[in-house]
Amino acid sequence: MTPNQPHSTKSVSTLDELLDVLDHEYCRRVLVALVDSEQQSDASLSPHSMWKEGTDLLEKGQSYSHLLKIDAAGFVDWDRETDTITRGPRFDELLPLLGWAPPLPSKTTPDTETDESVDELFDALSHPIRRHVLLSLADPDSLAVDKTMSYPPSEESDGDDADSDPDLLALELRHRHFTLLDDYGFVEWDPETETLTRGERFDDVVPLLDFVAEYRAEQSRQSE
Repeated sequence: MTPNQPHSTKSVSTLDELLDVLDHEYCRRVLVALVDSEQQSDASLSPHSMWKEGTDLLEKGQSYSHLLKIDAAGFVDWDRETDTITRGPRFDELLPLLGWAPPLPSKTTPDTETDESVDELFDALSHPIRRHVLLSLADPDSLAVDKTMSYPPSEESDGDDADSDPDLLALELRHRHFTLLDDYGFVEWDPETETLTRGERFDDVVPLLDFVAEYRAEQSRQSE
């Protein structure tokens, strides 16, 4: 981090921020590598050591863009002079979620299937509406979600007008969130009967849903 670019002083992350950081594969690889470095708080690594073999210039540019964001947020400290990355002052906030990221595969034989599977998990949970949908399905007393589902009152929307317009919300749920979750296999969405049930991969997301539920409960306890 350069002197004229101070780290964020924010002390508590929102779920949106934490999950957004881990939604990008390069960021996950960097952060997991810092965890895996013999658990040393002063461990460092080179940004380009996290690229997979065959990474093109566009992907490298995108990786640096994401690296700048997590550096500015304080999750890592990127020293441009030495071109090394170390844990930032807010790194520990990510540790509970980093436990769900898989070990780093070999750079020469990347586990593409695992990478894509984890990408889908974090993408599914990166939006508060999708978290709300999946948490509703995780409730043993509610195995299906109907078309009347609304925005979760305790979480921020992404700035869309849908949170104040029921018709827009219905369209967004059907054509954006339900469809994406169905594509990933976490839910089964039947547009003809307008019913949503657990998909064949629902169990894959349960451990992360447990984290989300516990995170919410802890935030609620701290606000009391």
